[in-house]
Amino acid sequence: METILTAGSGRDWAASADFTEAVQQYRMAIRVPGVVHSALEYFRWAARSQLRAEGRRFAAAVARPAAVPVLQVHGADDPWLLASTAAAAAPWAGGDHRRHVLPGVGHFPHEEASGLLDRVLAEFLEYRRG
Repeated sequence: METILTAGSGRDWAASADFTEAVQQYRMAIRVPGVVHSALEYFRWAARSQLRAEGRRFAAAVARPAAVPVLQVHGADDPWLLASTAAAAAPWAGGDHRRHVLPGVGHFPHEEASGLLDRVLAEFLEYRRG
């Protein structure tokens, strides 16, 4: 668990006490019966749905731009989903799309920079409300 989290994290979070605590929490969570099966279900579904009607319906649905406001939050130091790849998703995000890249953050913005993420989300919701 620590290897996976370290590989995807920004340097600051990986060196923090919060990171150490998160590793312990994830280690406990992965041991809960059924969690590993459920975590892998996305990959199984993605493979088997290619030949099924629900897979074709899903592909058609995600081929259209979103009809709702979209906030895209991305860690600048994410080694698994590059910022340029995330930016290339803009055509599918629809017309009301905001993108926010968090500096020094890796693949886990909700863990690495929860306070900053809260502020970005609050600003987006205020923008949508006002």
